[in-house]
Amino acid sequence: MRRLFISDLHLGPESADLNRAFNRWCLGPACDADEVWILGDLFEYWLGDDIGSRLYAAQIRSLQVLAENVSLHFVCGNRDFLCGAQFAREVGLQLHAEPVVLQESGLPRVALMHGDLLCTDDHEYLRYRAIVHMRWLQWIFLHTSQQFRAGIAEKIRLRSQARQRPDQHMIIDANPAAAEEVLQRKHADVLVHGHTHRPARHQHKHGERYVLPDWRPGIPGSFGWLEQVDSQFGFRTLGPR
Repeated sequence: MRRLFISDLHLGPESADLNRAFNRWCLGPACDADEVWILGDLFEYWLGDDIGSRLYAAQIRSLQVLAENVSLHFVCGNRDFLCGAQFAREVGLQLHAEPVVLQESGLPRVALMHGDLLCTDDHEYLRYRAIVHMRWLQWIFLHTSQQFRAGIAEKIRLRSQARQRPDQHMIIDANPAAAEEVLQRKHADVLVHGHTHRPARHQHKHGERYVLPDWRPGIPGSFGWLEQVDSQFGFRTLGPR
């Protein structure tokens, strides 16, 4: 069993370097896997399936090619939580609610999340998250114009960037106790998540935690993912562009 895990690529219609790297990854390393798991924030923003399929036509074509070769799975993030059933059908992937637990005989029990729910010290964000995940509010948002949706998304993006200050790093990072609780509650040997953009391997009392890297243009070796081959886990990078 060979699984690949990625998150936080933040692909955008105009992010040329990222789009090229993602296409190469889909046509190269990812095609050799048995399963590929995308743990959220694949897109910089997702305004709804009706708009997203047009804005991200090139990226969706790469996903479609990948889905023809591997079992492709998607857990929504805080930027693309509006990815829905139409998107899943168009690509040919499976959408999952978090946390997902993977268990096969002889392999570690693996819990998967985007990671934002682990940031339990970030009370402001968790209040915002609870609001935007209200079904009735999502229905209203998805029935407004593209211009209105884009305006709201841009305001949220700018506010998120403004909160990326050094004095906020501990608050917006994953809480170790929250990660430990997931490992224990799900009886998992390994927890994999993204969101924080701080790739690392952490040892907890009840298991290991791997934080996925983001993909940042201009930073050598940043186009990375986590790979599971049977019981072994390790980070990999796409290499030079």
